[in-house]
Amino acid sequence: MDAFVQEAGFGGILDKIRANERLSLDDGKKLYGSNNILALGYMANLVRERLNGNKAYFIYNQHINYSNICT
Repeated sequence: MDAFVQEAGFGGILDKIRANERLSLDDGKKLYGSNNILALGYMANLVRERLNGNKAYFIYNQHINYSNICT
């Protein structure tokens, strides 16, 4: 997958992500202007796994209406 990201032109950004460096404004603009969802998702997942590990969190919200009248 790294070769795919490199071919997409995100090699420098991927290196910064792996080195835990902050991305520049130009890096952000390049990512924002891209339509390569696979490369973007791969890099985003690297950051997510570094921050949260391999865990997923789900929230189950309930909005209970205590009357039988819908508003």
